[in-house]
Amino acid sequence: MTWRLLKWWVLLIAAFCTEGCGECNDIKAMSYIQGTVTDSQTGQRLCNAVVDGMKMMNSGPDCGHFLIDVAGNGTYWITVSAPGYATQTKQVTTDQEIDHGCGQISHYGYVTFELVPL
Repeated sequence: MTWRLLKWWVLLIAAFCTEGCGECNDIKAMSYIQGTVTDSQTGQRLCNAVVDGMKMMNSGPDCGHFLIDVAGNGTYWITVSAPGYATQTKQVTTDQEIDHGCGQISHYGYVTFELVPL
């Protein structure tokens, strides 16, 4: 590695490690909405649902669950649809907090959708 390249790497690392490059810098605050989509009659999770235009996991342990990154703490409208079910829209507020320490606080909201078969 040339001295010039090494110098740029050192500057790059220094720019991202403003607090000593410890655990605090590895944690970034975020805002997100998480939820579950189920059949209103059977209670079974719906693996083929679409949440705000994004398909959910359709198999495995995450089937029927979703996680959406949002712009920040606030109130959002989330729309869920699935073939053979009525579309639902719900309001969700990211008013719950996780304090990671070091001044990093994530906000999140949780919502459950129980879709009605057509």
